[in-house]
Amino acid sequence: MKGTLRVVSILLGIAAACATAVVLGAGVYLEAWHNAALQLPDPPGPYLVGRVSYDWVDPARSEAFAGHPAEKRELMVLAWYPADRAGAATAPYMPERWQHQAEQESGIGGLLTRRLSRIQTHSYDHAALADLPGPLPLVILEPGFGRSSADYTTIAEHLASRGYLVLSGSPTYMSDLVVFDDGRVVHASAQAALPEGVDPLSPAFMAQASALLEIWEGDVTYLIDRAESLDADPNGAFYGRIDTASVGVIGHSFGGAAAYQVCKTDPRCKVAIDLDGTLYGDSTTVSAVPFMLIGADPSHARGDAGRVDGYTRDIFAAQTQPAYHVTIEGAAHFNFSDLALRASVAYRLLGAVGSIDGREGLSIANRYIDEMLGKYLEGQPSHGLDGKQQW
Repeated sequence: MKGTLRVVSILLGIAAACATAVVLGAGVYLEAWHNAALQLPDPPGPYLVGRVSYDWVDPARSEAFAGHPAEKRELMVLAWYPADRAGAATAPYMPERWQHQAEQESGIGGLLTRRLSRIQTHSYDHAALADLPGPLPLVILEPGFGRSSADYTTIAEHLASRGYLVLSGSPTYMSDLVVFDDGRVVHASAQAALPEGVDPLSPAFMAQASALLEIWEGDVTYLIDRAESLDADPNGAFYGRIDTASVGVIGHSFGGAAAYQVCKTDPRCKVAIDLDGTLYGDSTTVSAVPFMLIGADPSHARGDAGRVDGYTRDIFAAQTQPAYHVTIEGAAHFNFSDLALRASVAYRLLGAVGSIDGREGLSIANRYIDEMLGKYLEGQPSHGLDGKQQW
């Protein structure tokens, strides 16, 4: 009996040592992977990419979630644009204060994504604006819930290299983290969230979604207004260079729903693109402009996706303008952001990132975006949209 117990004790000790070694080995691997350099995909267009950030306050809107009635809606905005001269070094992935704060707060979970300071962009801070033959087509790029503008750098750099001005505001109190120019740190508010564990088609859920959509729509409208101000400023780099009468609005997730909604009413919007976003809001009126929904692979859908898709189909069926629905095989929800490149295999196991190669998935999404903007903003012929049908 004593001999048996001794053998069992030895085996348990070996098993514990092996488990410890596996955990330590995994930790070493994750640490090395986390700190390895990551270069974002090369932008395909003929221009270099410039970037500048703005801290803008909308004097016409109060901040609903600040707890101070007098506080106005404030947005940190990133702008990407075509440039013809580069700086000495590319810009950090996020503005430095913001990036530093994000890395400080990431904790052990941060090991599951690339370190922000190790991501190499193709953008140059305050680079000279390229000398284009005509005005810059304007694109508003709305992040998904919890995300920031920087999470869509691959898409933004792609568009800027092709001659677009891209403005993207991180939705304050709905992004996980926003750091303003003066160092103020703002986290997501529990009051500014979609209800959890609630039927997504229930009146309570729809009411909250509609209330939040109104804020996001206001953000998009405000960014277009500010672009008009940039275009009218004789002392600014963008003076007389922006076409604000023909705007494309792109959004991921909840930002995609906002893109669809704002283009119902703002006549400056000429095309809307939704990257895997459920279409919340009023289903009795439809977008007044051409619209595309680029969705994830249906095999990655979970929960109430089927019922929500039915709601989206009803909206599509009512469209009077061209409406396209395409899916990217192997893509999951976060394949439409830089998390497709930054995330570890854990995200794939959790279903947040799909089986498609991250660069390939973003490349496919960008091709469809190019087709929509080229056709409906710039009047270019399109063959990639031929044969694409409504849902």
